[in-house]
Amino acid sequence: MHGGGILALSSYAMMKMPDFQSTLRHELGHTFGLPHVEVYGYDMKNNPSIMSHTLSHYTNWFKDSETPGELIPEDHRGLARNQNVLPGLKFDPTWDVPATYHIFKETVGLPPMQLPADDN
Repeated sequence: MHGGGILALSSYAMMKMPDFQSTLRHELGHTFGLPHVEVYGYDMKNNPSIMSHTLSHYTNWFKDSETPGELIPEDHRGLARNQNVLPGLKFDPTWDVPATYHIFKETVGLPPMQLPADDN
């Protein structure tokens, strides 16, 4: 699995953004290599994945949403490919994809993160 990197969030965000907790979940998904759901052709504003921007998933400080974001099969498959971070996590389509779900046929990951060179 390609991609991922580091995550830096400001303490200001944690203190001033009511949706910080749901934002943190989403951004951690990126650090583990997950892309936005739009790469699979899904609507960014109306998808159950944490990798969407569905407003109904937003937390209210430490109170979870009534419909929190979740890992859709594409997310689970992508995380299972990242054995450096999640060793032993497996993805089995017979168990991890509901019968009526049409999973995107390709896995899409983020490219490796390029950090700026240290000039010191």
